[in-house]
Amino acid sequence: MAELFNVKFLPDGKELLVEAGSTIAEAAMRAGVVLTMACGGLGQCGKCKVLPQPLSSVVSKSNGPLSAREITEGYRLACMSAVVGDLRVEVPPTSHFYIERIMARGKGVEVRLSPRVVKRHAEIGVPASTDTTAHVSRLFAAAGLDRRTGMTLAALREFALMVGEGVEDVTCVVSEGEVTVVERGDTSGSNLGAAIDLGTTTITCRLLDLSSGKELGTASDVNPQRQFSDDVVGRVAYVDKMPGGVERLQTSAVRGINAMLKQLCRESERHPNHIHEVVAVGNTVMLLLLLGASPTAVARAPYAAVHAGPMKVNAAGVGLSVNERATLRTLPCVAGFMGADAISAALATGLSNAEKPRILIDVGTNTETLLCVDGRIWGCSAAAGPAFEGARISQGMVASGGAIDSVKVEGGKLHLTTIGGRPARGICGSGLLDAVAELRKAGVVEESGRMLHAEVVPSSVPHDIRRRVRMGLDGPEFVLADEDEAKALTPVTLKQKDIREFQLAKAATRAAIEILLEEAGLMSKDLDAVHLAGGFGNYLSRESALGVGLIPPIAVDKVVFVGNAACEGAKMALVCGEVMEEAVELAEKIRYVELAARRRFMEELSEAMFLAKR
Repeated sequence: MAELFNVKFLPDGKELLVEAGSTIAEAAMRAGVVLTMACGGLGQCGKCKVLPQPLSSVVSKSNGPLSAREITEGYRLACMSAVVGDLRVEVPPTSHFYIERIMARGKGVEVRLSPRVVKRHAEIGVPASTDTTAHVSRLFAAAGLDRRTGMTLAALREFALMVGEGVEDVTCVVSEGEVTVVERGDTSGSNLGAAIDLGTTTITCRLLDLSSGKELGTASDVNPQRQFSDDVVGRVAYVDKMPGGVERLQTSAVRGINAMLKQLCRESERHPNHIHEVVAVGNTVMLLLLLGASPTAVARAPYAAVHAGPMKVNAAGVGLSVNERATLRTLPCVAGFMGADAISAALATGLSNAEKPRILIDVGTNTETLLCVDGRIWGCSAAAGPAFEGARISQGMVASGGAIDSVKVEGGKLHLTTIGGRPARGICGSGLLDAVAELRKAGVVEESGRMLHAEVVPSSVPHDIRRRVRMGLDGPEFVLADEDEAKALTPVTLKQKDIREFQLAKAATRAAIEILLEEAGLMSKDLDAVHLAGGFGNYLSRESALGVGLIPPIAVDKVVFVGNAACEGAKMALVCGEVMEEAVELAEKIRYVELAARRRFMEELSEAMFLAKR
């Protein structure tokens, strides 16, 4: 039997016993401490550095990009450090992955209350000595159910025991014309459902009373799967390379969802056992992993979905902490990289009912785009990469405290804000977009994306901007915040390679839009509105997005933020059974455009690399 050692994480205070040889990263995952690991634990990004004590209790396979100074100070990479003794691990703020600003709410279309699951209270009493009516028939009559209503074997066994015990007061849980559960007493006032948006970076859960349609609470948190990779492609690769990869990814997602469901039930003074239906949306890979199915086929040509239709499975069977007979439903997907989240967002925004051409863009690691014209819909997905979420940017970070989230040059001075008003310690996606747009406008960055060297920055550029351009180890860089200004714990800079990463993400997004417009025979001037969904999409500056050509030129007031429309669509499908049918019809209607098969895509991609309006 392997030797066990105690590992305690600070400042969380979480501790556990792990087997000798386990990495600190593995211990953190089991303890529920989410570390930043953009490289998926390969020891390449250096963002999971921790301070373990004593150092004699760890053995490091690699120090990766850690500097000699950091190593001397006691830093080690969590993913490369094996536990060989009892350990206390301090996790610096920069390594602790958390998001303060999660887009949990969004705009949704009103739908009538018509849930698939209803509760019917029944006082069955004690039958007369001469009454030979079947007990189930008496139950159905007392509950006001049609005699043709079905009954599952589990519910029948449950009810038979109650009748034998003389129970006279029960509640039937009816799902799509079938009694699935029989509960003791009157529980009709607690018929719960959950809507879940399983995103690549974050998870949002909403708890609803299905009897009234009232929302009881919303919870959001980081998707624990981030510890394996920061994007879907990386998670597919993890499954492909690591034995048991599907199980690990599924378990981590379910653990995150269950923690939120428990929190919501506690806050609303309800019991998870009264959750009888769950509707989940997410991209194709996320839903496969939630169901415990391998997504590796999605990453191979022709990049088709394993299953595109809606799914209906036992929720407890996949590990969700709900009623043991609750149903988990997923909305349909469109293709390998266009999932149920896109369908859900389209439902929430009423995209297919728009009278004039509109486009819906969920900007993120995998940007999904839908274009609707006269009831016809085209869709595509583009691998934008994680730059919009701060990953693969030198000092990039997610939207948490201290992240630079907006940058503006006004009156010859640089002005920036940070999340929570805290000292700057990095830059998130919205700040990155602003920084590139403002430096382009100021003349420090050329249309090609090249940052000028300090000595050739035009004299017309304000002094406060020129003085911030300096030569770094990898070329010119721009100082956004430094210690002297009391704005940063350490200098936060934007490097040339960061601009290139941004250009790649921006170009993939814009090229996808242009291909859809071409397919529909439209030009950008024909668009009536651009809907921006998702976490990054809802916090970016319209002016910056238009200025660098991330989105087509359109009047600023026609750029509409729709929030977490994906979760809104899941909520709609939860409270109204007809919405699921609409979702299936919508998915079948979409003409999916595989960008890799379009020669024009590479041409559009090259043109979209330029930081300019077009």
